[in-house]
Amino acid sequence: SATISLEDNSVTRIGNSGGVAFGATQNVSQDTPDIVGNLRLDQAWGSAQLMAAAHNNRYKFGDDWGYAVGIGVEIKLPMLGAASAIKFSAVHSDGAIEYTGLSGSSGGAIGGIALGYTNLGGVGGVIVTDSASAINGTNQLTEGASFMLQLRHSWTPQLRSAFHAGYNDAYNVNFAG
Repeated sequence: SATISLEDNSVTRIGNSGGVAFGATQNVSQDTPDIVGNLRLDQAWGSAQLMAAAHNNRYKFGDDWGYAVGIGVEIKLPMLGAASAIKFSAVHSDGAIEYTGLSGSSGGAIGGIALGYTNLGGVGGVIVTDSASAINGTNQLTEGASFMLQLRHSWTPQLRSAFHAGYNDAYNVNFAG
């Protein structure tokens, strides 16, 4: 299957940071929807998916388009139980950090895990933003990557457990808060 959508990012994104390192003022809000698409293959052995998103970062001095690309694979393990499976996903982002699982707002996917600091519902820590601009008009997109591995085991049709391991990283980071 293939899907494409336009997604309102105003609910889950905090926008862009003025940039602590840049000493700039807060940027303007987002008003362009994200363009998101995927290609997915479902088979008896499991599934595989390629994903991509384009995200517009508006600044006080202009705008830049960021992106995220990812892959996900699920392999069914019926020999361990009917719904048992192993899953893997990986995402790279440049200027669309929330697609990695790092969040720019308390309403986002993980609530702002950022280099060992947290922003749980707006309490303490720092939050990672998609981009920042300086007073002199230069812009910088935040890059990031994430990897996730999950093993799901079905003990009975009503009881199952899952083990997750993952890694998120943000570099060329812009912080707000």
